[in-house]
Amino acid sequence: MAIQAVAHALNEFMLIMHSENVERPLTRRTVTRKGYNYIHNALSDDPEHFRQMYRMYPDVFHKLCNIIREKTLLQDTRFICVEEMLATFLRVVGQNNRFSVIRDTFGRSHFTASRSFNKVLKALNTLAPRDVSQTWISQCRPK
Repeated sequence: MAIQAVAHALNEFMLIMHSENVERPLTRRTVTRKGYNYIHNALSDDPEHFRQMYRMYPDVFHKLCNIIREKTLLQDTRFICVEEMLATFLRVVGQNNRFSVIRDTFGRSHFTASRSFNKVLKALNTLAPRDVSQTWISQCRPK
């Protein structure tokens, strides 16, 4: 009896799902090129201003992006490039910017900024020599 009730409920559910289009609200932010345009404009503008903002010159920034692409698993995604990910990381680390500032500057959500930060952090950790990264990790663990 109980099995028949469950089967009937599943059958009704399947009929509802196939007969109607279920509308889901789209609560995601629209994908913009604001961050991509921002970092590429910053790279092409005054190198001294870029150095003040990101703690390195644009040519060094490009070299670091190439090293990250070649030697780690971090790659451009459909919506965000490695340059933008690295720029968000450097702004947080070098300028002590909060993710809300990053969100406004690059036009990304808090989640995307946080995820990009962690991806770059892991990529840079894989570039570090093994003994140095293990020493650093063991020092950071609570005792």
